[in-house]
Amino acid sequence: MNSITRIRLVGALGALLIGLPLAAADDLTVTSPNGGELWNPGEEVTVTWDWSSTSGDRQFLVELYLAGDLVQQLGETGYGARSLTWTVCAAMPTSADYTIRVTTYRSSPSAEDFSDAPFTILGVTGVTLVSPNGGEALTAGLTHDIAWTPATGPGYVDAWLYKNGQRDVHIGMDVASNGAMSWKVPRRMEPADWTIEIAWLTPCGFVYKDTSDAPFAVVGQLPRPTLAVTRPAGGEIFHADTTEAILWTATDPVGDVEIWHGDDLVGVAPMAAGQFDWAITPCVANGDSNGIELRWTEAGRTVAAHSVGLFTIHQAFEPVLSSVATDLPPAPVQDETYEVTWTSSADHGRVDVDVVREGAVVQHLGSVDAGAGAIPWVFRSATTSALNGVSVRVRMGACCASAESVPLTIPASGFTTITFTAPTGQTWPAGSQQTVQWDAHGFDGMVELKLPDVVGAHWGVVRAPAAAGSYAWLIPQTVAPGTYQVSVRPADCIVDNWAAVTTTTTVTIGPAVGVFGDTDDDGDVDLRDLARLQRCFVGDAYDLLTPPCDYFDVQPDGYSDLLDFFQMQQAISGPLLAD
Repeated sequence: MNSITRIRLVGALGALLIGLPLAAADDLTVTSPNGGELWNPGEEVTVTWDWSSTSGDRQFLVELYLAGDLVQQLGETGYGARSLTWTVCAAMPTSADYTIRVTTYRSSPSAEDFSDAPFTILGVTGVTLVSPNGGEALTAGLTHDIAWTPATGPGYVDAWLYKNGQRDVHIGMDVASNGAMSWKVPRRMEPADWTIEIAWLTPCGFVYKDTSDAPFAVVGQLPRPTLAVTRPAGGEIFHADTTEAILWTATDPVGDVEIWHGDDLVGVAPMAAGQFDWAITPCVANGDSNGIELRWTEAGRTVAAHSVGLFTIHQAFEPVLSSVATDLPPAPVQDETYEVTWTSSADHGRVDVDVVREGAVVQHLGSVDAGAGAIPWVFRSATTSALNGVSVRVRMGACCASAESVPLTIPASGFTTITFTAPTGQTWPAGSQQTVQWDAHGFDGMVELKLPDVVGAHWGVVRAPAAAGSYAWLIPQTVAPGTYQVSVRPADCIVDNWAAVTTTTTVTIGPAVGVFGDTDDDGDVDLRDLARLQRCFVGDAYDLLTPPCDYFDVQPDGYSDLLDFFQMQQAISGPLLAD
C-alpha cells in the first residue's frame, strides 16, 4: 500500500502567528498563483500579493498548502516586499489542489490571504515496492535485491524489515533513483510473516512509503544460538575490588557476547570462550539485588541470557590514591624513560596518568590498572623557558579518586622549531595526492600537522612520527581553490608556548583534477577505493574527520556519512571483486 507523509517544515515563524488577531482579509490579497496555474519541478516561480492597508508596511510569510494542509514555508520577506521567488522542489507530489497562503507577521493585528482557487504542481507519483512483494521464498544468508520503481526525483530510499506487522530491523539506504539495493538476508530468521517497508525520503518535506503486498518466507535459516549463565547462579557473595569469573554455556557459539552488570557494560568476550574475568571496581554499589546479563547480536537478531538468581556485592569502598612520585631529575634528558609511581588502596579500576598544569592536561602518559602502581614516562619537552607548577596526576574517573605529585619544574628544552621543506609555494590541485615534508632534527617524538579540511572553518589534524619527515596528503576534491595555511608542531610533549614551537607555511590549492573516489590513481573507482571509504566511515559522529578521511566528505559537513557514501557509490567504475 502506497502512502505519502507530509513533514511540516515549519519553524519559529509559524509560532509567531499563533494567537494574533486577524485583520480584515481584504488588506492583503494574493495575486499569483490565484487558481489554475501549472508549476513544474525545478521551475523558478514567483508568488505575488497586494497590500492595501493604510496602517503601514509589514513583513510577510509565504506558505504552500496541499488540500488545506500546510506543506512547507517557502520563505519570509522584508518590509515593502510584494513578491517572493521559489524554486519548485523536484519531488513534490503531483496534485491540482495546491494553494498559497501569505501572512503578515511580527505585527498586530495580523492579516492573511489564500489563493482564490487551487493550482497544479506536476511532480512525482512516489515509489512502489517491486520485490519482495509477497509470496517469495528468500534463502537465509544469500543476497537478495530489494527493488522499487526508480524515483523520478532526488532523495534516498530507506528500507526496513517487518516481522508479523511490527518493525524489526533497519536494512539500509540507497539513492532513490537507483531502484534497488542489495540485502543479505540474515542467517538466523525464525518463521514469521516477513514484509519490507520502503520510504522515499525527499528534500521537499514528503516521505513516500510502500510495503510488501503480502508476506514472504525465509528458508534455510539457522537457529539462533542459545546462551545460559551458569555463574553467578544466585546467592553468591562477591567482594568489590576482586576478580570474579562469569561463566556461561552456549550452543552454536559464534561471535562475541557483551557482559552487562545492570546498566554498565563490563566487558566483551568470544561466545565460544564461555568465561569472562570481571574485575569489579572498588566503588561498585553494595547490595543483594545484582544480576548479570549476556547479550549476543548478529544482523539485528539478538539473544540475551540472565543470571538465574541474584547475587550480593559487599565491601565496596571509595579508593584512595596517594604518594604520586616520579624519578624525573632536575635536568631530564629528551626521550629518556623515567617512571611515575603511586600507591592505591584498590587493585582494580583503570587510572589515567597525566602531566597537568593548573588542572589542564599537557601530556597524557597512559592508562593502567590502579594496582599496577607505576607507569613509564618518556620525557619529551618543547619549552622555550622553565615551566613551573607542573605535576603528575593519577585519576580513577569511575570512582572520582585522584592524587597529584608535588609540583615539578620543567627546564627549558632548547627546542629547535620544526621546519617545512614542502609545500614551498607550489600549487596543488584538489583531488590529488601530495607530500607534506618537514625537518625535525633533535626531536624523536610525534608531530602534529594541521591541514585545511573541506569544511573550511575547521582544521584536519594528523599525527605522524617526527622521524618520518613526510606525510602523503590526499587532498579532498571539494576543497575550494585558494591559499591555505599548513602548520606543524610537536605532539605528545610538554609545551609552554605553542606559537613559539609551531611552524606555518602556505599552500595554494587549485581546481580539482581526476575522478572523485579514485584514491589510488589507477584510473577507476573500485573495491580498493571503497575499502578506504569503509575505514573512514563514521556517520554523524561527534568528532570531525581528520585527513585522509576528510577526502570523502563530499557534502561537506565534517563527517563521512551515508550522503557521502552515495556519492562514492555513483562514482564506481572499476571491478568490485578483488583481482
